[in-house]
Amino acid sequence: MDHFISVVIPKQNKINEGSIAAILTESCQTMSLTESKDLVLIESGLTEDDNNIVQIELSRELTEDEADRAVNEIATKVFGLGFDEFDVYVSGGDE
Repeated sequence: MDHFISVVIPKQNKINEGSIAAILTESCQTMSLTESKDLVLIESGLTEDDNNIVQIELSRELTEDEADRAVNEIATKVFGLGFDEFDVYVSGGDE
């Protein structure tokens, strides 16, 4: 994956990967960040530190403004699931 958004949640938290994947998919489709509504690549698993990670592939690199908007939207929705410790990462952007 060249461009992606990741949500990392500490390993002590039980997650429903499907719920996190749905948040990523919905947010990215709303912002037109994925190629197709039908073909969205989602990967999930564990980081090197055994934390939970869910990633969605983006069709392009985001601008800094797009990345900020995506992070804020995703964070609000993940908070809504009851998580208060997590990180949202966006690859690329105008740094």
